[in-house]
Amino acid sequence: MRPIYWALPGDLDLALGDRVSVQTPGDEWLGEVVVPPDLLIEVPDTFATGQVPIVMRRANEDEWPDPPETEGRRLLDSLGLPPDAMGRSGGASAS
Repeated sequence: MRPIYWALPGDLDLALGDRVSVQTPGDEWLGEVVVPPDLLIEVPDTFATGQVPIVMRRANEDEWPDPPETEGRRLLDSLGLPPDAMGRSGGASAS
């Protein structure tokens, strides 16, 4: 399980599963949206400090590593389901 970090959405309209580039003072890292801004009920206390990372852009396909090949992933891929059936936005293009 990976840690969850809060980030402001910037000027982007983000959805569950979007892969994004997040900017912090002196650093940039890639992340995936697990709680879209429109579903956020309570703002974390860290937002009040002004030290919250900001989503700068959507990540490009070539920046994001391929998911690890697992039995579960092979099974899901073999079903031929559309990406939105699993709550993913698919290959979102960079904005």
